[in-house]
Amino acid sequence: MRVLAVLTVVCLLGASSAIKCNKCMEASGGDGLDAIIDTYDLNECDSVNATETCTSSYDKCYSSEAKVTYDSDTYTVTSRGCYDSTKKVGVSGWDCGTLKTSLAVSSAEVTECADKYCDTDNCDSYSSSVSVMASSLLLGVAALFYL
Repeated sequence: MRVLAVLTVVCLLGASSAIKCNKCMEASGGDGLDAIIDTYDLNECDSVNATETCTSSYDKCYSSEAKVTYDSDTYTVTSRGCYDSTKKVGVSGWDCGTLKTSLAVSSAEVTECADKYCDTDNCDSYSSSVSVMASSLLLGVAALFYL
């Protein structure tokens, strides 16, 4: 019976630690890249549906910002998604490496790009302190019932 209780607590803690990130892409600086960005079938970053719960393989979120030249105009492309800091799993979305390769197919040149990995600040849809609070609450409830 105790083993079942411990497994239940571990499952609850695992579910509470899943991180939620924005998975989105958008371009600013004009409408010239919109048709290309739309082919990636991602929500705009300010969309209500831009948030996804990352699988347990991911422990961070990322935000990539690229300067892109297309038809003699310069745009800023922002892409966000899930990231595995151990690098066992590839990114979920379009980081700088993927942006450079994919946009080159459409004759768009990425002139600058930077990936930022984070837990908060316009990457995650929650603060890491919320996760800590939820985990602490679950541990407290588990302790009351099983000890």
